[in-house]
Amino acid sequence: MTESGADLIRNRHGADFARCGVSGDLINKLVMHVATSGTEAARVVGHNRPAYVVEFGGKRIPVALSIAASGYVISAHPEPLARVDGSQWPPAGSRPTSVRLGAEWGAGPFWVRFGPEKAVAANYLPDEIRDVLDLPADLLLDIARWDHDYQGILDQNYPPDSAFASEDAALNFRRTGLTLAKRLAAALPPGLVVEYAENFGDRILTM
Repeated sequence: MTESGADLIRNRHGADFARCGVSGDLINKLVMHVATSGTEAARVVGHNRPAYVVEFGGKRIPVALSIAASGYVISAHPEPLARVDGSQWPPAGSRPTSVRLGAEWGAGPFWVRFGPEKAVAANYLPDEIRDVLDLPADLLLDIARWDHDYQGILDQNYPPDSAFASEDAALNFRRTGLTLAKRLAAALPPGLVVEYAENFGDRILTM
């Protein structure tokens, strides 16, 4: 499975787009709308990556978008509207209910859901996640290094050609990610769902 483009976006973020009222067959249309609309970027609370709030299907949807130097869309996912419209973030009285560890170009490796199951996940970088989760410094450092290794293989000219130097290196990266996800689960309170989105594959594993 390629690590960029429509297939990755649908696999990783299709459920969150559906929570925004965007079906799988319309995700690509929405992403192209965001990429070409010229909408001014909105500030995302607790995250240094901007989102673009667009009208689509009668709803306001914040979409964080990353584009390679060649113009190829490498990442697109919705953000919670409350994170960009001036509402309180995280929502008052809410707590994290699930955390997913998953490396993605142009995004942070943490995907945190607050409140009800229908809530959209919020993306965080390693240096932002401690605003909402109390995690050990050594674990955060190891996750930051792991994510940095992944960001470093991006081929800006043609992202689908991006790859680790060898199959062994790619396998080691996936195994390291699984180990980190297990450490993440051990560091968080019981009852908080922890998932791992495996790179170069379509598996999302629950710890």
